[in-house]
Amino acid sequence: MRRLSVWLLVVFSLITVIQVFGTVFLLFDYSDLNTPAILTRVCVFLLIAFCMNAFLAYVISVRMREPLRNIARRINSFPGGRSLYIQRSTYSEALQLTRELDDFLRRISTDLNDLRLEKELLAELLEGLREGVLCINKNGLIVYQNSAVHAGLVEKNMNGRPYFAAIRNSKLLEYVHQIFGEKFENNLDTNRSRNADPDTNRLRNVDSGNRPGGEIAFGNIELTQSGRSFRVSAYPVLMGGDPELYLLLISDQTQQITTQRLREDFLQNASHELKTPITSIRGYAETMLFRE
Repeated sequence: MRRLSVWLLVVFSLITVIQVFGTVFLLFDYSDLNTPAILTRVCVFLLIAFCMNAFLAYVISVRMREPLRNIARRINSFPGGRSLYIQRSTYSEALQLTRELDDFLRRISTDLNDLRLEKELLAELLEGLREGVLCINKNGLIVYQNSAVHAGLVEKNMNGRPYFAAIRNSKLLEYVHQIFGEKFENNLDTNRSRNADPDTNRLRNVDSGNRPGGEIAFGNIELTQSGRSFRVSAYPVLMGGDPELYLLLISDQTQQITTQRLREDFLQNASHELKTPITSIRGYAETMLFRE
């Protein structure tokens, strides 16, 4: 802002000097300039003109500076600031710019509030799921994780941290690294030993392909951690054809696997228990037939 005032003062001063000397050379001969009276008049006129132009430059700079300062304050206080204070004495161009900027910032503030509401609603919905949800952006940073994510797989409250610093399960870390390719290979090698767990040796690629509706899905995996079984599925969130986020769904399969094992054990035991009396009955029947 100060540069504007200085430049205006310099420009008006140069214009004043040019005007004064032009007037002198047009109205007076060169010989008349040697007289003290003429020189005094020229100097006084030059001083008065300089002071008037300096005052005019100051007034113009102030009238232009205030709207710009007002706009700067409004932008710096966004989005929580109040509307712009519009001065009636400012230039029409600055007044229009101020109003348009205030309207533009007001629309942006409304959009931000809507996005914030949608974000909170989505977070509440994801928090209510039984499945664990882990969201990683294209830069490898965790942007969201709900409370259903097992602490043995991913550390809690790691939003904004790299995935290789948050994932504690080595097999899950390798699986996520395969999604990102070679981008974070060095970090994977560094964290593989740190996240090693003897209880995570089971890793099986279940299936891969496309989800219904054409969404691309990476291969699902099953792994164990702390005596519990998990199934992990990864899906990219595309924007403009490129993956912007990667969504990992982690479902606890322990109860289903336990139920399946109990069912299998029951069938095996029932088959064994039924096999013994059936064999005895068959033996008695054969004996009776043999006697006849």
